[in-house]
Amino acid sequence: MVHIYRDLDSVATALGVTNDADACAVMRHLEIQASELSSALLRLHNSVPQHGRRITAIDEFAIAIHEASKKVNDAWTQLLDLRLDFQAHERGES
Repeated sequence: MVHIYRDLDSVATALGVTNDADACAVMRHLEIQASELSSALLRLHNSVPQHGRRITAIDEFAIAIHEASKKVNDAWTQLLDLRLDFQAHERGES
């Protein structure tokens, strides 16, 4: 588990904090921002007009938005997992 603690320490340093509780607060703020971004991408994707059978530039745009949304959701999941690691570390769990 020392490896995990060392990684968490590096993340905390990168976040500009010195303890698990502050790291959790920063991670939660980042999760909220990622969630808001995901919602904005979904609204944007839904506003793109649907086109006919041939793939057009607007269809490619919609596909790109969808792919970006998936990446934001993946990032959100990683943030959540990391925050849960900080919470476990704060409680002294292995």
